[in-house]
Amino acid sequence: MVAARKAGNIDGDSNERNGTFLASHCLVRQGGEGAMERAKGMAMVAFLFGLISLLLPSPSFASPSVTVMGVLKGYFLSPDGTLKVREIPFAFPERPKSNSLPSQLFPVWAHYYLQMRVESPDVPIKRLKLRVGEHERMITLEKPQKSVSIPEVSPQWLTSHARFGLALKVTVELMDGTVIPVQPQYAVQLGEVQRLKIDWRDLERIAKIGEFLSQRGDEILPGLRADHVPVLLEGEEGQWVLVGGKFPDRWRYKGVAPFGLTIYLPPFRFRVPPEVKEQVLGGVLRTRDMGIVVILHYQPGWDALGELDKPQSGRHGERTFALVHEIVHYWFGQKFGWAKTPQPVSYTDWEGYLAWKLEGNALSQALRANRHAWRQSRIFSASVGIATASVVETLKPKGKRNGTKGLLISWRRKCWNSEGISWACP
Repeated sequence: MVAARKAGNIDGDSNERNGTFLASHCLVRQGGEGAMERAKGMAMVAFLFGLISLLLPSPSFASPSVTVMGVLKGYFLSPDGTLKVREIPFAFPERPKSNSLPSQLFPVWAHYYLQMRVESPDVPIKRLKLRVGEHERMITLEKPQKSVSIPEVSPQWLTSHARFGLALKVTVELMDGTVIPVQPQYAVQLGEVQRLKIDWRDLERIAKIGEFLSQRGDEILPGLRADHVPVLLEGEEGQWVLVGGKFPDRWRYKGVAPFGLTIYLPPFRFRVPPEVKEQVLGGVLRTRDMGIVVILHYQPGWDALGELDKPQSGRHGERTFALVHEIVHYWFGQKFGWAKTPQPVSYTDWEGYLAWKLEGNALSQALRANRHAWRQSRIFSASVGIATASVVETLKPKGKRNGTKGLLISWRRKCWNSEGISWACP
């Protein structure tokens, strides 16, 4: 009996211990589940708080509000190679739309011009910091305003160069001390700056002269073309750009080539004495690595605002005339007379001077006659003819020249017989 009770007590104690263990296990399990539920609840609250924070606008832009509107003006190159002056709108906070512009445009190595307006309808503006590429400009207002024009005088423009970049950033400081940074967006995507450091309009002139001679060159001289005439353009910072001709592929320009031209960047440089550049704008010369080429010197200011607004300027006429003359000079010499070295065409004597004046007058009128395509074509043809005639005359030996007198009389008759160009006669 005693043994039996002891055995029973052992079993009883065991059951009690088991019951205690089970109870403790249940308590721990219930406590763990409660902690997990609390953790889940706290995580959900944190998630909702973060989501609300993301959905709400940041304090800088929520209040007060700021808007920016403006335009960037200059020469832009489209992906198809078209070069023209464009005005690109930009704005903040919304990107402006423009259905008349390509989706992407490339700035060229040139100056660009900017106008903009910054408005803060709630709190007056105290100070502005404008950043265009790497250039910064600080504007402090004597009297805080809710609307600020940059520049303050509307006909004026801010000037910047593409070499420093064209990305925009405006920092607006309000009267209450709030500082709001904004980044206006252009209506189109601006691609990489095209780094030909030349007068980009020379490329347009070369293309149009080539097109004209392809259509009308035979009317002047049979076979007169500019297709294979290499033109060497001087650029800024010692850069030289070679247009046309056949040269090694490793020289080819890797950027966007306008007007379907073949463009090379020669891997060498050479220096033209300043006194030569002062006397002549262009010429034909022989080089060691490129052979005989037409050369045109660089003139700064081609991208000035006045040139943008007046494309048919005297400067444009001068450079077009120089290209026409030198291309004809090159073609004639290659076809009829040059073995290795181009012969100079001198305008220092009376006959040469008259020939030069005739060419200039004819081409100037051709550039002015842009209202009627047929008239422009006819006068341009006459101007190229005069250029050819003067080159032919000056290339002849002195004793075999017919003299400029007959040419002058002939051209006077052309002047009087061609409507609207009598003023061009000497």
